[in-house]
Amino acid sequence: MEKLIELLNEYEDPRSWIVFKSYDNYDGTFYWVDCDGETEIAWSDSLIISKKFWFIQRLVENEKIDINEFMHKSRDWEIFNEKLSAKEDDYLSLLMLLSIQDEPIEFLISILK
Repeated sequence: MEKLIELLNEYEDPRSWIVFKSYDNYDGTFYWVDCDGETEIAWSDSLIISKKFWFIQRLVENEKIDINEFMHKSRDWEIFNEKLSAKEDDYLSLLMLLSIQDEPIEFLISILK
């Protein structure tokens, strides 16, 4: 989990004024504080893995996903499309797999490098 929180804090997007602190497995909530370190806010794990947040795409583009482990876990769900680049194909496959997981954050952690 620490690795995932570290990667979230490296992620640069318009919300760069926040710092992720922890994750609650029980209710699937990420906790973060703003730059003054005072205001704690919670986000659900579904936002972190959503396409709108772009975090998963960044992980794939920056080679933060262990592709061998990912392919091993996803061999029954491979997407074959000659028009897509390898990274885009990996990204779309990963989004698909995350969307059908009972525990998407645990799955994501299991394939991080």
